Amino acid sequence: MLEKCILELSRELGMDSFLYRKYKVCSEGQKRIAMIARALIMNPSIVIMEEATMEIDIETRRMVWEFLLKLNRKKVLLLNL
Repeated sequence: MLEKCILELSRELGMDSFLYRKYKVCSEGQKRIAMIARALIMNPSIVIMEEATMEIDIETRRMVWEFLLKLNRKKVLLLNL
């Protein structure tokens, strides 16, 4: 189950190209994306992030925020059931 969650987050956050790379050799943007994935891995109710997409290129930043908004809408729908 954890592996499935990791692979799904990896796909959604565009981490496929560096998923198996050592953390210390990743770029700062890749480290930020890994940090976001790590915060989401256990499916928390609330995530507090300060400047989470800092040091991420504009295209990737847009993709990350679209994913986070989609995740938020999904959780709101589940709460309203």
